[in-house]
Parts: sequence; structure tokens; C-alpha cells
Amino acid sequence: MTDRGPALYRCEQGHAWQVAEYGGECPSCHGEGVPTQEAKRNKYRSERTWSEVCQRWFASKLEARRGDYLWGLQLKGAIDRLRFQVRFRLSVVPGHKVSYVADFEFYIRESELIYTRRIEDTKGVLTAAARVKLAWMQSLGNPVTIIREGDW
Repeated sequence: MTDRGPALYRCEQGHAWQVAEYGGECPSCHGEGVPTQEAKRNKYRSERTWSEVCQRWFASKLEARRGDYLWGLQLKGAIDRLRFQVRFRLSVVPGHKVSYVADFEFYIRESELIYTRRIEDTKGVLTAAARVKLAWMQSLGNPVTIIREGDW
């Protein structure tokens, strides 16, 4: 199930616009528009997605599938202490707080008493800002594993 944004209209020439901003007339060609059933997406085309398995919303389908997979691993006992949307403080300079929010943090069971911490982030697009923050996390001793479509 996806979260639908504001109503979109589309004209015969294929232009799309939000009806709340421009009404029923196309702002490009001034043709008459008809409602569409398209969900509003962000600039990287990800869709907010509900997970029945985890009973929570995720920022993308990829993140939801990874969350479901990790939830299953936790139920099987392969991982422990699964957390979602974990915030890490990168800098506490007054007036310039910088933080990084990872999609997942969990502990992989290596043996009866040994667990290894893992931080993961699902990425469809790896932006320059994300690269900087990932390098910053690495320098602080918190390496982040990037998960892309088909990585598991």
C-alpha cells in the first residue's frame, strides 16, 4: 500500500500537475486536465511503502523489502536487536548539528556469545551528500553497508 499525495491532473499532451496549485487547466498548454491515479513521488522516484510484516512505513519499496527480510532473520535468531531509522550524531558544533540516519542497525549472531554490529542503509541513488556522511561515519568507527536492489 502506498501513501497517495495531492491529486494530480494530466492533459491530452501528457503534462502532469497538482490540481491544488493550478486547478483543472494545464499550466503548460492550457488544455483541460483529467485526474490521474499516480502517487506523488520524490525526486528519486521512491514511494513510501507500508510493510505488513514489520507493521510500519518505509521510505521506499527497497527499504521495505530489506526491512521485511531482516525482520525474518531476527525471528529465526540469525540477528538480534533490529532497529529502524537510527540517528547518529556526526557533529555537535554549536548551531551546526549534523547527523546521519541509517535505515537499519542490528547485531549478527556469530556464535553463542559473540555478536557483530552492522549498520545498513538502502540506496537507490548515492548522492554527494550521502557519500560525505558515509565517509564521516566510517571515520567515527561506524562503517555503513550500502544495500542496493538485488544485493541480498
